[in-house]
Amino acid sequence: IKEFLLKSAVLESFSGELCDAVVPLEPGKGRVIIEKLVRTNCFIIQLESSREWFRFHQLFRDLLRERLEQKPKAEIEMLQYRAGCWFKTAGREQEAIHHFLKAEAYEEAAALIECKWDSMDMQLQSSSWMDMAKRLPASILEKSPVITMGFGWALLDNGDVESGKTWIDKAQALYEEYQSTDKRKDLLISDAVQFELLPATIASARGYIAAATGDLENVFKHSQDALAKIPSGQYQKRSVVTMLLAIAHWSAGEFKEAETFIAQSIENAGHSGSLLTYNSFYMVLGELYIQQGHLSRAYDVFEQTIESVVREDQAPILLASLYLGLAKVAFLRGENQQAYAFLEDSKRYGQKYALMDWKYKYYLILARVYCSEGFIDLARDCLRESKSHYFMNPVPDDISFEEVDAAIDLAETLQKSGLNSEVGITKKAFFQEHVNQSLDEPLTVRELEVLTLIASGLSNSEISSTLFLALSTVKGYNQTIYGKLQVKRRTEAVMKAKVLGLVT
Repeated sequence: IKEFLLKSAVLESFSGELCDAVVPLEPGKGRVIIEKLVRTNCFIIQLESSREWFRFHQLFRDLLRERLEQKPKAEIEMLQYRAGCWFKTAGREQEAIHHFLKAEAYEEAAALIECKWDSMDMQLQSSSWMDMAKRLPASILEKSPVITMGFGWALLDNGDVESGKTWIDKAQALYEEYQSTDKRKDLLISDAVQFELLPATIASARGYIAAATGDLENVFKHSQDALAKIPSGQYQKRSVVTMLLAIAHWSAGEFKEAETFIAQSIENAGHSGSLLTYNSFYMVLGELYIQQGHLSRAYDVFEQTIESVVREDQAPILLASLYLGLAKVAFLRGENQQAYAFLEDSKRYGQKYALMDWKYKYYLILARVYCSEGFIDLARDCLRESKSHYFMNPVPDDISFEEVDAAIDLAETLQKSGLNSEVGITKKAFFQEHVNQSLDEPLTVRELEVLTLIASGLSNSEISSTLFLALSTVKGYNQTIYGKLQVKRRTEAVMKAKVLGLVT
């Protein structure tokens, strides 16, 4: 009994079969001992969820572990190793990894960690996966191309683009080493499928890095390279790469093309069976509609996706960001009370679980709402909070920190002058959503901003300074606006915009 108690103390919880394997004992002996301990009330607690599983009282287990620590290290590691083997056979990889790491059986742990990457990445659990991978020694990581790649992607998912790129470079070097030298036997490869997909996964990572850093040329290059390398049946990976192409077109102002690629991403995600990815891509579509000025479409997408997530109960992590989308639409329509309500819903979900970029986006939109109502100090506090939580994301933002800062400065100036004017360059333009939709091709949010400034008499140079855009970019927007309004010059654009009610 004493030996049983001491050796089973390495386990968080235990069953008869598990104890038979760890102690070790003859088959069935562990169950007999456990039943005896239960009858004598020996600090053993039956788990509510199962009649087969038990645990020691916390203080009793701590005492047993103190005694166990007096045993030779090798003996303790053997107990952990046996536990790891049992859990692996039982298909409980997380527990197996825990015990293999405790046993310093790093190759066994690495094999399981490697095989967990794909599924955990799909479920947005890259941070948890990286926490496990971090416990592996460098000597193991340096021989594991798939884990090295996963580490790089996990860093990218957490907004650390520079470090992520370093690990992606290491993964590519390991893959190339495997292909070109006789050192294949020295590398650790457990997930053959992910290893074969490494060239495609690395290319998609490079596309993501390019998107996050605004390098559109390389987004197209690496994303197209990745698509060419991903098998047609790998819907999840194809959906992610197709979304990168959508983002590249979006960043280039090519909204129709962006919408087409988003639709393809949603279709691929649907085939993959990942409801999390599927619903998250609809959220991206809603953001695109906002930047196009299609506020009603954006509202419908966010609302329907919320209904889908709640009904399926598969991706609650998206709810905070989806309500943030509704808050943004309400704000742009001038419905601040509704915006506050949606922000409160977003905060309620965000305090439980949220995407990595939620907090910075939450405080940014809250700063804009406060600013529009003249609460200058609150707006500045929220902007500072937003900056402190900034998270690099390849999806283009509809407004920058600098623009919000400028809007707050403007609001403060107007307030000090005693003027009671709507704050924000584009506020009135957004009220004209229905007018905008009557155009053959509606103006985007940014184009409405530029048009409003043109109507106010600002020169191209002044617009460039106000919106923090290059002069050539402003001129490009001018030509696009002229085309959509079917005019040829600035004065005609202002006149037609006033007739239509797009500006006042």
